[in-house]
This record gives sequence, structure tokens and C-alpha cells, in this order.
Amino acid sequence: MGREAARLPQVICPRCTRISDTRAPGYPFCVGCQDNLAKCGYCRWFAAGTELCTHPIVSGIFEVSESATPPCVYHDPADRLLPRRRLLRIALWVAAIASVAMVSLGLSRMQLQAPAIPRQADLGLVVEADYKGAIAGKRYTVTAVVFNSSDRPVTGARFEISQRTLAAFDLLSVKPSAERPVRRGKWWVISYPALGPGEKRQIVMDLRPKRAGTLHVMVRLVSGGNVFHGLADLPVVVEESAAE
Repeated sequence: MGREAARLPQVICPRCTRISDTRAPGYPFCVGCQDNLAKCGYCRWFAAGTELCTHPIVSGIFEVSESATPPCVYHDPADRLLPRRRLLRIALWVAAIASVAMVSLGLSRMQLQAPAIPRQADLGLVVEADYKGAIAGKRYTVTAVVFNSSDRPVTGARFEISQRTLAAFDLLSVKPSAERPVRRGKWWVISYPALGPGEKRQIVMDLRPKRAGTLHVMVRLVSGGNVFHGLADLPVVVEESAAE
């Protein structure tokens, strides 16, 4: 489920206390210490005492821990990560008082209208892969499903692959075919046509691990204005190829 920028625009990193914007291209990595802010321990659904996920849909699907970053699109920052909104509330009260004063001065014809803020589409990302692992130099397939559960079409949605992933894997193919990925910071962007109301789009990536070890396949879904809708970070255990 995608996040609404009006509800969660910023989060505070528990490690370095720097504030990161969820709409920034580098999110969910902290702008200060580069910690992954989408880990289970930073999510409001994570029960620290039992180390269990309490989300009604995700619970029991993934192995979670305080430092885990499973392929979950329901991550929601815990309250302790959200900046206080006291100053914002004060500003709103000042604006309201000023409006009343203007009316009392006979400016009844002036209409104060706040700019309309469109609701972010309910976009989501689900990723599937072989959790048994991979073999160095052999094809490894990852399937992502991007969906729009809103009742209106969405343009500007971007499927992004981290530079870290493409440093560890060769990208053999992406289906359906799209334009060549364009690099934006630490991410490679693949753009597709608009998502229609209720549409689901399956994206199949054929990768080839370059070496043995624990490698990460990290993808995310972003829409116009750099609004973050979901991230999947899949740790893949890659074994050495058997000697011929």
C-alpha cells in the first residue's frame, strides 16, 4: 500500500537524528548515516518484545527481526520516527485567526482558498523470487507486480532498481520491455505507460549474480514528485558454481 505524502512526509533517523523526506530520491536511506529506514525495527507494526510483525496481512509471511528489511510494502514508520507537528498546528491557528480578523474588517468578499492537494494513488509493489538462493553465473529470475488499486489512472509511476543491485547482478532482460534504464542518483529508473484503474502490471527481471555470497536485489516504486510507495530488499544467498 502506498503512503500519502501529507501523512508521512518526513522521518527522523534513530541513529543520527537527521530528518529524511519520504519523497526524496534516496529514500528509504537516511540522508545522514545511510541507514535503511524501512527495516522492521523502525516500523509501527513491529512488536519489539516478541520480534513479530502485527500487520493483519503481512504477519507470518516474512521472517522479521529488528534489523530485517523484508520485501514488504506495508512498512509504516513508528511514531518515534515522526517529527512533531506542534509548529505546524500553531501556524494553522495563526492563519485561522488572521482570516477572522480580515472578515471583521469588512473583507467579506475575499475568499481564502487553500490549494487543492490531490490524494496520492493507492499504488503498491509485491516481489517474488526463489528464496532457496541462486548460483553464481546462472540466471536468477525476480518477478515484481506493480498495482494501482485506485479508481483513476496513474501516470508518472517509476519502477526503480538500486545501483547496488546492478553492481552485484547482470541485468539480462526485463519483460515487458521498456526503455533503457536511466540513472537517478543511486537508482536506475524504468518507466512504463500509465497504470489504469485497478490495473496490475507484472515485471519479470532475469538477473545473473556476478559472485558468490549474500547479494541484495533491491527495487522500489516511486510516483510523480518522488513520492515513495514501496520498497523490496531481497537478500539472495548465492553459491559458487559447481566445477564442471
